[in-house]
Amino acid sequence: MGFIMIGANTPMAEINFEFGQIFGVGKRCETIECGDLDGDGDLDLSVVNIFSHSLTLAYNNGEGIFDTIVELPLANGKLHPVAHAIGDLDGDGRNDLVVAHLQIFGVAAIISFADAEIIFIYSTPNGFVQQTELPIWGIPSYLEINDVNSDGLNDVLIGNLGLTSFSTGFQTTDPGLYFFINKGNRVFDDSWDFVRSSGSIAQIAGLDFDNDGNIDVVGINQGSEYDAIFQTLGKQDVTFFKNNGNRFDILSLTPLTYKPSSIDVADFNNDGYDDFAITTYGSETSLIGFSGQNASVEIFMNDRGLFRQTTSIPVPGIAYRVIAEDFDMDGDVDLAVTMQEIENQMLKPSLRFYENIGNEEFVEAGSFVLQEYPNYATKGDFDGDGDVDLAIVCIIEEQIANASSALNGVVYTFFNNAVTGVNNWSIF
Repeated sequence: MGFIMIGANTPMAEINFEFGQIFGVGKRCETIECGDLDGDGDLDLSVVNIFSHSLTLAYNNGEGIFDTIVELPLANGKLHPVAHAIGDLDGDGRNDLVVAHLQIFGVAAIISFADAEIIFIYSTPNGFVQQTELPIWGIPSYLEINDVNSDGLNDVLIGNLGLTSFSTGFQTTDPGLYFFINKGNRVFDDSWDFVRSSGSIAQIAGLDFDNDGNIDVVGINQGSEYDAIFQTLGKQDVTFFKNNGNRFDILSLTPLTYKPSSIDVADFNNDGYDDFAITTYGSETSLIGFSGQNASVEIFMNDRGLFRQTTSIPVPGIAYRVIAEDFDMDGDVDLAVTMQEIENQMLKPSLRFYENIGNEEFVEAGSFVLQEYPNYATKGDFDGDGDVDLAIVCIIEEQIANASSALNGVVYTFFNNAVTGVNNWSIF
């Protein structure tokens, strides 16, 4: 299968990618992450498959080709993994996996019947071993591994959608930010209180945004209340969770006109403070439908821990995932966006690039047409040439809701051709 990057009509566009590989994963694939899963120094990929009740592990051969694909089923009858993260959880120098799963999935899970757990899967010299399961309230949406209490041990942060109840008029109960604190020796507890948000937290990103030595968190809040035809009644925002050393508090809320779909963090103006970009779906016609109008990428600049919205980039369709990275290695952070473009009143899956030209301005810098609905994305130097490549997990849009009709998903990889002066071997 061949792909051609379609260049934008601008002399500033220097971002240059080529198609790498496509490989299959499980049914109703969801989050994709990258990390060294076998200790050989290369970045591997992992994907959770909701209806296959498994993870797909794709091992890198050292040149950016994922030629060993392994399915890792959830143990002990666990079902429906919905999110995961990669990191060293037990301090042995090997990357482990943490997975959120729902024993009940679909409408029943949303309406106060969720049975959710966090599963810790540890890496050993002989492979991965599932060892610990901890229950969690609500519907976990996104996981991140980070040291929130600065004790040298990686903890687990959880964005949570909460639960929706008919009896409360479709209001969501207890959404927000949850934690499992690492006590060492593969023991985790919930000794840090969760932080209740005004609506469902769909994705999080943890960094020290105010440079005080503590990991803070920014999350996208997709709202919590719906009217009689299931339209969101506002309350969507960007929520900044401030780490005060022994607890998190909500420091600020930035309201959004349209529902946010993803977030990524980077220093866009090179001032030493991390900023972030979010994508928005655009106009909402129902709880599960969007018109493809008014979608955008929104840039928020960090002013010493306080954020201001500075740049809005219109997206011609429904925007899904944003990846922020200096793709052309000119010192400024660029953007890649997975989306469904609108063309002749039809939706066309694509990957689109926007180049940072300074002064908080971005210009379109090319795109790829995809064959399937693009879901999550991740970034990393897969081929070891010194620049950052991309991997996107895709599903069949018409068959995402139901296990019986779901088909296997696919992962696309794309190689970055930025001129770095680094060859495949010199960085090891």
